[in-house]
Amino acid sequence: MSLLTTEDKTFFKENGYLIRHNMLSEGQIQGAVDTLWHYIEADRDDPQTWVDAGPRSPDCGDHPAIRATLHETDLFAMCRELAGDLSDDADPSTILVYPSGSDEWAIKLPHLDGYNKSEQATVGFTIGVTVYLSDVAPRGGGFTLWPGSHKTVAEFFKSHSLLGLNMHHSGGIVERDMGRIFNLNEPVELVGQAGTACIWHGYMVHSGTSNCSDQIRMALVSRISTKNWDLLQFETPDDMWEYWEV
Repeated sequence: MSLLTTEDKTFFKENGYLIRHNMLSEGQIQGAVDTLWHYIEADRDDPQTWVDAGPRSPDCGDHPAIRATLHETDLFAMCRELAGDLSDDADPSTILVYPSGSDEWAIKLPHLDGYNKSEQATVGFTIGVTVYLSDVAPRGGGFTLWPGSHKTVAEFFKSHSLLGLNMHHSGGIVERDMGRIFNLNEPVELVGQAGTACIWHGYMVHSGTSNCSDQIRMALVSRISTKNWDLLQFETPDDMWEYWEV
């Protein structure tokens, strides 16, 4: 039985993302959060120590409780309904945004993941998943994206190199130029309770924001490629959906 409707797929093609709520069980949330607290350099029982704490990205993506948030939920199956046959070896990356202790809120520079590496590196990925392990209110460090930017980026890559996008010396652009080059629309900040997830196209321009709340924004981000990515990673077909299921 399909997990996504025709309307869901149409929305994804047009906007480049889907938002889903209640994607994790309480047990999965608690297990992942407990795992993260083994790495956070702060006192779990003293929120005052959370301000500007660290680390930002604990290296625990291969922990069973962390992997379960992708591989033991419907999220991976939803990605397959959109993108086809995907590699199942992706480990979520942990990205924590600690309270800033300030009321000054800002969106960080927009960017793409995976397009500023050397020619020997794997370039990009097919589809991303961001899932929250904590409740995230507006101005609470939410994952932020620019709807429709995946289509503009696809057109850009038809006539520009996939390599060195953020490096001037390779003829690319830097993050501060993203809005001008891609004519970005108004951004959308992902807010919601723990278990809220965003599935997004690998060409999606996105960013983070500062965290004006008193809670740690806990998120897991998975970047998933098709099984034959080694053959397709440099392909820029006229139809950007040629290798997709949508």
